[in-house]
Amino acid sequence: MVKKLLTFFFGICLMAGAATAQTESSIDADSIVYWIGEGEDQAILVVDFGTTALAWGYRFDESDGLTVDDMIGDILEADPRFYDGYDENYDDAYIFIQRPQYQLSCAYAAFKIGETIYDLDDYDFDEVDLADGMLVKVSSETSGVWSTPIVAISIKEVPVDATIDAADVTYWVGEGANSAVIAVDWSNPGVAMAWGIHYDGTLDVEDALNYLASNDSRVTVESNSINFDEGSLHFAFQDVDGNYLQFVLDGNGYAGWSDEISNGSFLKVGESLFAEGVDSVYWDGYGWFPTYVVWPTEILPVFEPLPTPLPTDATISADAITYWVGEGNNKMIFVVNWPDTALAWGYKFATETVSMTTVMDAIKAADSRFDYVVGQYGLENITFTDGNVNLTGAQYSYWEQHKNGLGGYAAFGMGDSFQNGDINLWADAAAGEVADRGFYAGYGFYDINAYPMTIHPVSAPADPQPQGIDEVAGINVKVYPNPASSVLNVMCGSMEGDAVIYDMTGRKVYSQAINGESMTINTSVLANGVYMLHIGNTTTKVVVRH
Repeated sequence: MVKKLLTFFFGICLMAGAATAQTESSIDADSIVYWIGEGEDQAILVVDFGTTALAWGYRFDESDGLTVDDMIGDILEADPRFYDGYDENYDDAYIFIQRPQYQLSCAYAAFKIGETIYDLDDYDFDEVDLADGMLVKVSSETSGVWSTPIVAISIKEVPVDATIDAADVTYWVGEGANSAVIAVDWSNPGVAMAWGIHYDGTLDVEDALNYLASNDSRVTVESNSINFDEGSLHFAFQDVDGNYLQFVLDGNGYAGWSDEISNGSFLKVGESLFAEGVDSVYWDGYGWFPTYVVWPTEILPVFEPLPTPLPTDATISADAITYWVGEGNNKMIFVVNWPDTALAWGYKFATETVSMTTVMDAIKAADSRFDYVVGQYGLENITFTDGNVNLTGAQYSYWEQHKNGLGGYAAFGMGDSFQNGDINLWADAAAGEVADRGFYAGYGFYDINAYPMTIHPVSAPADPQPQGIDEVAGINVKVYPNPASSVLNVMCGSMEGDAVIYDMTGRKVYSQAINGESMTINTSVLANGVYMLHIGNTTTKVVVRH
């Protein structure tokens, strides 16, 4: 019985040993992605970096009498990520740097072909001829099974380091005879922006960054991060181990805080861990330091700071609405902001919610002056036509929706719906004033607009204008400039009477006696918008835009 138990026990041990026995890792030619060289024959080079092994393919003609050393040399020359250097112990090593994925070193001691191990103390790479179908593995090990999993390395060209010309930089700070461009690259969300600085005297890297921060309150400089904060935008370097500020000054990747910038310099600041590193050295106590790094993210010129105070959407109360459409106890306000005027309708409904399409179709049916067009990608245009008043969207512009003062993804466009008390704004972006900014990775920045233009309640269509205001044949009235800011010049021929200005609700807002063939009207007292100038029996559309 004991003998049977011992036999069973040893059998289990043998099975466990077999289950944990390591097997030699390998890779076939069909799995290779990156092939180097030309020829009818092929071989594979595998370098075992300990945690992972990387594989390249090599094409050649066996008749040329090449050696393993020739293959390794050609691959080193072709792939800038792979080079012959030194590890942290200053031993000869193959280095592979592809940030942020790989930062590898192999202190090569032997190479293996089939089951034969060639110790580099006894053999050199150039002593073994290269043959078709050969798999050459290089490792720091000199015996045993080399079982590190093999990864077929991808084809990777050296990325082009992004740059920007000083002429393309739009926001410059400081004063002085000298100038330089500073670009900052943030890995998350993948954005790079550039400033220009003017200065006198001399500045080192630290001085230049602090000078930028002192002239742009959106920028703060820390020992391990450059931060940018404005509105919804918040950029900072990632706080992870091994990530630190890296400077490239006029192409010098060794630049540090104390390096001096020159007139016309280009200083680039980024995160070391997220650069595309293709060369590096080892510094005691610090680890691998990339000496040639590339940040390929397109550099965008930084924009001017947002205005102070920030513009906000204009609003209008239900009590101010003069024309209501629909029936029910619930109410919402529908506002349209064209480039030069904003009008508001009221809508009544009995249901708990009402859709955007229902509201707009009801206004269109009740008010023949109102129309809208929806295309494949949403609202394309809204028009309002009343006599010689023709409101339409600006050419090459687009429409934005704000719901209760909220825009962007807080509103759902033509698919939105409303409850009692809501205010919906459709606005032509041409009328907007930038109140915030957003960023889409891969696409760039976009403006978030506010629409502060005064909103006028639209009059009922049965009485679109005050009595007596009709465009009929009459004197030749000329006005300029139109749009007017502070002054409107009127040429009206020889006549008597008053020049009267009405807003779009039909309310008289200005009156002045006509004195001679010309006159000047003070438009600085009028709000932005569209008005009707009535002289005699002639009506002229006037736009006021401060």
